[in-house]
Amino acid sequence: MHLEANFIVTIDDMIEFNLHALGKNQANIWLYRILWLIVPGFLFFFGIRLFLEDRGLLIGVAQVAFGLLWAFLFWPMIAIFNRWYTRMVVTERTMKATIGPTTIVLDEERVLVRKERYDFSTQWKYVNHVEETQGILYLYLSEMIAVVIPRYRFDRPEEYQAVRDFAFRRVSQEKSASPGTTSTQLRKA
Repeated sequence: MHLEANFIVTIDDMIEFNLHALGKNQANIWLYRILWLIVPGFLFFFGIRLFLEDRGLLIGVAQVAFGLLWAFLFWPMIAIFNRWYTRMVVTERTMKATIGPTTIVLDEERVLVRKERYDFSTQWKYVNHVEETQGILYLYLSEMIAVVIPRYRFDRPEEYQAVRDFAFRRVSQEKSASPGTTSTQLRKA
């Protein structure tokens, strides 16, 4: 079977992919959690210490208040920072080649992605897993590299559905044909 479809990848699609992949990165998650806990922890400890020792009532109260403010505003600030930083990275020259009109050709042996500046081809056995979230299909080649296929950028919805079904079926077949590959999986959100 041979399937070919055309769609457009926008900057927003690439930003969503990068934020999605970043959110799954365990090192980043632990770093954020540590920052979220350590800063207010120090502020609370030293603020309460100043308060109890009568050395700086106003400074102690201010430190505790800032610690509470940090604890409540940290996650929204991180989300804003990540979106800003990701937009900055995606709009750099290195990512511009991934944005724009795209043709995807799927057959039983490989995935071929044609862009304005390059063609990319890989065999199905190198697609680690397929994941669909918020109307975007990802064909993951590694933890941070994926072919981004946005649902709403196709001319016809049935083209997206055909690509989606083909990708899930083909990766499932590839994984069942090679038992012992436990690190790869299919994911539907």
